[in-house]
Amino acid sequence: MDRRQFLKTAAVGSVWTVWPSAALRRSPRKRPHVVFVLVDDLGWADLGCYGSRFHETPHLDALAASGMRFTQAYAASPVCSPTRASIMTGKYPTRVGITDWIPGKDPGDRMLQGPDDLHALPLEETSLAEAFRAAGYKTFFAGKWHLGGQGHFPEDQGFQINKGGHDKGSPPGGYTSPYKNPKLKDGEDGEYLTDRLTDECIRFLESEREHPLFLYLAFYTVHTPIQGCKRHLRRFEEKLQRAKENPVTEKPGAGEADGFRKERNGWTKLKQDDPKYASMVYAMDENVGRLLDKIDELGMTDDTIVVLTSDNGGLSTLGRQWAPTSNEPLRAGKGWCYEGGIREPLLVRVPNMTRPGSLCHAPVISPDFYPTLLELAGLPLRPQQHRDGLSLVPLLEGKDRLEREALFWHYPHYHGSTWTPGAAVRAGEWKLIHFFEEERVELYRLSKDPSERTNLASQFPEKRDSLLRLLGEWQRDTGAKMPWRPLFNGKDLEGWDAFGNAVWRVEDGVLVGGQEGDASRSGLLVTRALFQDFELELDFMIDEHGKYNSGVYLRNEPGKACRTGYQVNIGRAEAGEYCGLFLHDWLSKGDERDEVRRRLDWNHYRIIAQGAHIVVFLNQVKIVDYEDPDAKDYLLQPGVIGLQTYGAEGHAGWVKFRRVRIREIPPLVPVTCSTR
Repeated sequence: MDRRQFLKTAAVGSVWTVWPSAALRRSPRKRPHVVFVLVDDLGWADLGCYGSRFHETPHLDALAASGMRFTQAYAASPVCSPTRASIMTGKYPTRVGITDWIPGKDPGDRMLQGPDDLHALPLEETSLAEAFRAAGYKTFFAGKWHLGGQGHFPEDQGFQINKGGHDKGSPPGGYTSPYKNPKLKDGEDGEYLTDRLTDECIRFLESEREHPLFLYLAFYTVHTPIQGCKRHLRRFEEKLQRAKENPVTEKPGAGEADGFRKERNGWTKLKQDDPKYASMVYAMDENVGRLLDKIDELGMTDDTIVVLTSDNGGLSTLGRQWAPTSNEPLRAGKGWCYEGGIREPLLVRVPNMTRPGSLCHAPVISPDFYPTLLELAGLPLRPQQHRDGLSLVPLLEGKDRLEREALFWHYPHYHGSTWTPGAAVRAGEWKLIHFFEEERVELYRLSKDPSERTNLASQFPEKRDSLLRLLGEWQRDTGAKMPWRPLFNGKDLEGWDAFGNAVWRVEDGVLVGGQEGDASRSGLLVTRALFQDFELELDFMIDEHGKYNSGVYLRNEPGKACRTGYQVNIGRAEAGEYCGLFLHDWLSKGDERDEVRRRLDWNHYRIIAQGAHIVVFLNQVKIVDYEDPDAKDYLLQPGVIGLQTYGAEGHAGWVKFRRVRIREIPPLVPVTCSTR
């Protein structure tokens, strides 16, 4: 069966293999060992048991035949670090605060700016390893960590032994020794990294098998650099040559050229034909086989739970026509919230529970591993920790679904795959993707269109809006940070309208508002875009003549020159120095804390407006935290952001602004989005 045929049988709600759960329960005579294998960047279609014709994975195919293969397993993110954090915590990446690979690389010249996220797994989290260690397990880590540097290594997060886990996401010295890895001693020159990590795991099994073990093997492979395993490279070079001698001619589809398909600003590879990559996959498979053979040799098979999965989709989509693998028939790859970027292989074998060769078509996701492994090991659940995960035990016992409304993804960063910031939600057979730059939404019915080719957003507006609402509610609940949208480009007044008689100009990337001559001049500069709930940041500077109602307007009524929304003051009150919040009735709220403000120097405002709740920080000091009990409806509706200058009569007063940016708090009701 090829991959396209297999995908059709694995669609939502399709055939399910059911086995009597009573016959599958594990004997409680002793706590099981747990072996968790995470393969970096392994694509859904990279294994033979998932339909690959070019790659060869006999040991993983055998593992699938001896346990359960999931056809709709998802990573919590289309990139590595967030998924790894999700596995370790049982939470969505948004709740942990890690939403990009560490440290990320958001460009500074794009329409949006990725939010600041954490660069290390917080020590306050009770990691999966800590949960097992607290229960008396020996805990061991080998391979790629990529969840923080010194002080946040695996040994700081519950692992008693760490072989090779540090802050880098790609092997610093490549795949052969010397490794240049501070957590892994070099082997003999030319030693292969994938072999070495497996050797370390085998030594751990041999020395500690009398104890309950939690072994976490996170291969660096098949992440770039794509360096073939020398002992297997010729095998796939010859296989490719045979394929070229007997080509299968296929007519290119729309947007396809030279084996690639246009994907917005990038290109997606359509065929698996890279010998180096295939040799890396084969070497990984070979080493998983070595590990499983050792478990069998030591008599541990009947007491060992084995899980194998990936952290994101295969690398198939980039800004140029090159990639090491293809996820076809799934769309796109690593970095994208299309299926090719987030759907993963998942193989699970639980002694006396999983039926050999069984399939599961229920959607599952990375945070599910935490409660699943605790339950399988007979350990107490930690619902406050793994609050986003559901135990997969019912599925492993033969049930056909979990009681879950939806799965979610939030990737608000740019990525080298040409992905632009966005998010996605899947509920049943429906999936919606929201692209933030264009405020564009796409809606797909995966049961009929698993390759996500037909956007149904305009045909099913009620379904589109309900999923968009569901996504926004989840983003609020998990504290998802939206990307920043610069409001001032540093060049001109594009996107702004001016009211009043003040003079506005741009000088050296700074927005200057004030007056010329001695006459008192007041002016308001307002955005053309409307905003409802948001976080606003800006720098400002005022001269000694800035008057009391120089300030920032929040949710001002469009087209109005006067203040109709809330105002955060930045000027000098006639009765004295003041920074704070003016309400609709001119009542001032906040601290009269002018000592926090620096006159004739740059100051920083951070303003959070969420409903009737306004919070203001001036130079990192909170000066306002107020819930307006008398807020009128018009004050809570979307409005413009306004910047005001009001020079004192007889003086040439001015106010300067720079780094004006905003990020919206996800709405609870659908926003207007393009469905092109």
